[in-house]
Amino acid sequence: MIKKLATKKEMDNILNKNFPLFLTAWIIFPLYIELPTWTLVLAIYILLATFLKKNLQLNFLPDLIKKIITIGGLIAIWINYKTLLGSEPAVNFITLLACLKVFEAKNIRDYKVHSYLLIILLLGVAITLQSLMILFHIGISFIFITSLLYHYSKGGKETFNLKDALQRILKFQIIVLPLVILIFFLFPRYSGRMISLPRMTNVDQIGFTDRLNPGSMGNLLSDNTPVMRVKIEKNGKVYRLDNSQLYWRGATLSYTNGISWSPHTLDINQHQHQSNKSEELDLPINDEIIQEIVLEAKNHAYLFALDAPKEIFARSNRNIRLIKEKNKTYRTDKIIRMRSGYKAKSVLVVTEKIDLLKDDLTDYTFAPKRPYHGQFLNWVQEIKQKSVNDKDFSLRVLDYFKKNMTYSLKSDEYTSEESRDFLNTLLFKKKTGLCAHFASAYALIMRFKQIPARVVVGYQGGEYNQFGEYLLVREKDAHAWVEIYQDGLWERIDPTYVINPARITKGEGVNRKEFLFQNFFLYQKYLEYALIFDGVNNRLNQFLLNYDFQYQKDVLEKLLGLKLSFFLMFGYLLIFIFIFIFLILAFKVMMERKKSLDKNEKLVTEYIRFVKKIKKMGIEKQNFDGPMDFLLKIKVNLGNDMDNENLRTAIEDILVKYINLRYGKNKVSMIEIKELARKINTI
Repeated sequence: MIKKLATKKEMDNILNKNFPLFLTAWIIFPLYIELPTWTLVLAIYILLATFLKKNLQLNFLPDLIKKIITIGGLIAIWINYKTLLGSEPAVNFITLLACLKVFEAKNIRDYKVHSYLLIILLLGVAITLQSLMILFHIGISFIFITSLLYHYSKGGKETFNLKDALQRILKFQIIVLPLVILIFFLFPRYSGRMISLPRMTNVDQIGFTDRLNPGSMGNLLSDNTPVMRVKIEKNGKVYRLDNSQLYWRGATLSYTNGISWSPHTLDINQHQHQSNKSEELDLPINDEIIQEIVLEAKNHAYLFALDAPKEIFARSNRNIRLIKEKNKTYRTDKIIRMRSGYKAKSVLVVTEKIDLLKDDLTDYTFAPKRPYHGQFLNWVQEIKQKSVNDKDFSLRVLDYFKKNMTYSLKSDEYTSEESRDFLNTLLFKKKTGLCAHFASAYALIMRFKQIPARVVVGYQGGEYNQFGEYLLVREKDAHAWVEIYQDGLWERIDPTYVINPARITKGEGVNRKEFLFQNFFLYQKYLEYALIFDGVNNRLNQFLLNYDFQYQKDVLEKLLGLKLSFFLMFGYLLIFIFIFIFLILAFKVMMERKKSLDKNEKLVTEYIRFVKKIKKMGIEKQNFDGPMDFLLKIKVNLGNDMDNENLRTAIEDILVKYINLRYGKNKVSMIEIKELARKINTI
């Protein structure tokens, strides 16, 4: 038992001694998904070196290596992100600085600087990762940091004690929490963005993009980053669609140079601004489907909706204008750099016929003249001769794809020569690829036959959350398909569905991590709880997006029965804050007075105990004797005998101490009272 207690004490000492180090690791932990591998490796190495230096006096990080890490880190950030500006580059660099600072910290000033770096890093975490879990993480981390700063403010001479520091800080947090909640609910909400840092994406990552270049695509990397959460309704009720119906339209790509695809300049310029001031969509009719969408911050301006969208309006960020392009593409006039909410109305089957103008027909049948390989030209000519009409031609091409192509998550990048001869390389040599390869190739082949065709990019599928009744669409669900113009309608053709139906109907073959124990009971429970947590997180996001100034104004007007303006609400808030601060100060004064009374009572109690001990020596205090009178009486009774010299000195010291504490100008502390009690115990 003694050994166990000793071990626990040693562990407490290690925790308190290395707490700044452990706190750094704790704050960095949720960034492991966002940070590049090299940053994580360096951070772990520095933190391990710090632990060895602080506890075993082993230095595995000399000054030269620290300088190399600092300068090399900046160079690596530039290579990785092509810029030093933005949230991700900043988080990377501050992560390295915080780790290096805790390594070289020697005094209180160094540790304070380290704590401030951790606060800045927390802000980076808040900007980079926004979820309920991160909110809890930031709250706990902030309490830990303020505990450290409180310890440093006291001089940091005594050994840091996490338990004591947390008790003091938590008391303060509990007092301040009501004011924070009050400000959140009453402070007039600002609908625009105050600070917006651009988010960069790794250039090697495959996800949604409005620039499609199949020849440069390699492996489809695993990216579980949420893109949007969608609640689908039909006729006012939650509605579930088959996975094969979940095509989330993003951008329409109609220009090609024979290899890559991008939006046509005419498509971008010919658009109309859609009003986003209306609060509700028109009531759905027939087969129209309503989607309530929460879109995460992305580095583009596209809004996604079920194909084919008919109308979109924004619920939040009403200062952003919605733009509807002529090809059923919706976007905003600004890059989406903060979580946004909007509603969309779509139809799954388009029956309204349209007539293509001559210019449009030219654009959608344009295929650049390139030195195409003879094998490809002969193959196209052969299919043309066998086809009865355009529809038969398109079906024969799909049949070739079905029999000869293979869908794979691993596709070698094309050499420059292979890219120049992309169609021949894909159809007759490699015969394997991703959705982007097949969509690009199929659209080009259609244009060779003068069939109008275009590529559409967005997402396909999504994971249904039964606890929140919504679909979670991730970056790994990014997809590309084709639309061809036949009989006055744009018809969706998905070559990937023909080649690998499971990718569309079940989501199989998408970039999903394979787990060895995926059928294991604990893993299934983990998935279940993850969905529950994501559902709670989504509800929080919905509340925050809906809780704008207008909603806040309506609630307060109902509670107060008054018509409120922005300035009137601000005035009420100031009054509430003033009253709250006054109550807090009054409470603090009352508590201080109570503590002072408690200390005086404790001091008098110790004095009475002292008097009783002296009475046992035969010296009795009368009611009219003050402390000084009592001291003189004791001296007379003890006489000048040398044997009583130490006793006389101790008694005199106790009474002088008591008089200073009882009648002095300085405040009495419990430490001084305990010291007096210890001296009384010695006589």
